[in-house]
Amino acid sequence: MVCDIASMSRAGPRSVSPSVVSCVRGPRRTNSGWPSAISSSRTRWEMVGCVRFMWRAAALNEPSRAMQSKVASWSSVKRIIDKSYVAGRNIRFPFSERSLYRSWQKNGRIFLISRNSLKQAIVETRRIKGVHFTYPALAAMEILAAGGLDYIYIDGEHGAFTISDVEACCIVADRLGVTPVARVPDGTAPVITQFLDRGVRGIIVPHVETEEQARIAAEATYFAPLGQRSFGGGRPYAHVGNKDIPSLLKQANAGVSLSLMIETAKGLDNIAAIAAVPGVDYLSFGMFDLCQSLGHPGDPKHPEVTAAVEAAAAKVRALGKPIREDFITFAWINDLVVEGARRLLP
Repeated sequence: MVCDIASMSRAGPRSVSPSVVSCVRGPRRTNSGWPSAISSSRTRWEMVGCVRFMWRAAALNEPSRAMQSKVASWSSVKRIIDKSYVAGRNIRFPFSERSLYRSWQKNGRIFLISRNSLKQAIVETRRIKGVHFTYPALAAMEILAAGGLDYIYIDGEHGAFTISDVEACCIVADRLGVTPVARVPDGTAPVITQFLDRGVRGIIVPHVETEEQARIAAEATYFAPLGQRSFGGGRPYAHVGNKDIPSLLKQANAGVSLSLMIETAKGLDNIAAIAAVPGVDYLSFGMFDLCQSLGHPGDPKHPEVTAAVEAAAAKVRALGKPIREDFITFAWINDLVVEGARRLLP
């Protein structure tokens, strides 16, 4: 089901039928679990999906009022929409089982569970696909997500992203049901924390050469007992409105992934120790920097380079961890644009 949240927020409460508004306020439920006021029309179902989602957005953002009264007024919903979706106002968000977040109520509080498509794919030994972005393109993310993407990749090292851009991309990815991951500029704790607090669900650390660097990245990515990630006011944890922080941190750890990039000869030498660090989910190779480090700049397909990468990858797999290419198919956004232009504009 798909409906335009932004247009509904502009249209105001008169555009929503009483039965849909009653859904926001929590009407009596039938044995089937759905509000008895809902009709069978497809349009009504789509509207209900939108308003139920926006009610949760209001509840998550303003727990002190919305959760205590168990009523989220239209003005409250509209205010949250205006604040939260400024960067993605024209986006049509799909409501389906692909949604990145699921929530349930317990003792009057909403608990948030985040899913990580990369982590799930590793466990289930299946392939996933994503698009790597070097600049913020929210509309392109929306269009490509319709093709069944599992994740979007935000290049925070070489890309043109401000930290506000990163957050906007994460908000859009969340609503589209795809996992937002990011290559951070470096593996220090302050940088990783800032990206995670903006909503990134997968951290990719470049230029890792030692086991110590890998452990620093893991400690910054996970809360205790897996790591020492700093807890602050980042999204979406600050909007949950419950006091069960231990459960919240446990859910956050389960929903985040960590990947390390090997890009130098020194990294190849230490790859077994790097891959063995707890919390590291998978590894990848930065081929252009790596071939340069191995004495073959600009030639990632040189026999010496490919042989070194194959030997290193075998060490990682022997530890039970995958290489990116083992389960991920991806394309860069610029390559998609150029290839599309060549095919459609011969």
